[in-house]
Amino acid sequence: MRRLVLACFAMFSSPVLAEDLVVLRSSLASIRVGQIVDGGAVLALPAGGQVTLMTAQGKAVSLNGPYQGIPSPQVAGNGDRNLLSALSGLASRGGVETSALGAYRNPPLGGGANQARLSKAGDINPFDNDTQCAVSGKTNILRIKFMPKGGAATLAVDSGQAVTLDVKDGRALWPQAVPMTDTADYVVVSDSAQAPGRFKLRVLASDDFSEGNLGAQLAAMGCDGQARVLLSGVIRAAKPVGE
Repeated sequence: MRRLVLACFAMFSSPVLAEDLVVLRSSLASIRVGQIVDGGAVLALPAGGQVTLMTAQGKAVSLNGPYQGIPSPQVAGNGDRNLLSALSGLASRGGVETSALGAYRNPPLGGGANQARLSKAGDINPFDNDTQCAVSGKTNILRIKFMPKGGAATLAVDSGQAVTLDVKDGRALWPQAVPMTDTADYVVVSDSAQAPGRFKLRVLASDDFSEGNLGAQLAAMGCDGQARVLLSGVIRAAKPVGE
């Protein structure tokens, strides 16, 4: 009977696989940044070679050659292909900071030494004039970098009524009077800017992500600048394997 139960459990449980990874950093011409690596494949690095990879779930690993092995973590399933593609596209477009590797940690959002990095990644930069992401129900910050001494600016849904922002140290809280609507277009006007800042807002309904997975979510929603800030920190913190 016990054998039968074990057999049934094995039949209906999810298979454990090596999850595919995206190359975020590479010193080797043979392994391209943005390349998706088969999770079950053996990866070989010569002496001096350095590669940092990440799964769709946000698990990162840095490999230092000489190295030969399967770097992927074992998981149930093989990750979200849309997130893998988003990470691949972001890395391929360049710009992810990749220096100063240290001890790897992968905590959930909130608290601790990682909060400063996460808050910067979550800041909305209206004058970047591109897509910006925010987390529903959280304190979201508008960064207006050219107003370091503070002042007044306004925020509005495009063509809607403007609400005054209280800018201090180049930052302002998102006003409660302006709803955060996914895919809506917004405009920020300031006397200190030559032109209004216009951006499309994408809203994440949850913040229950690791740092790496949140970076992938931001990339998938088109919030490249915020994703780069977060993933740069994850890359720097990836624990080296090999040597």
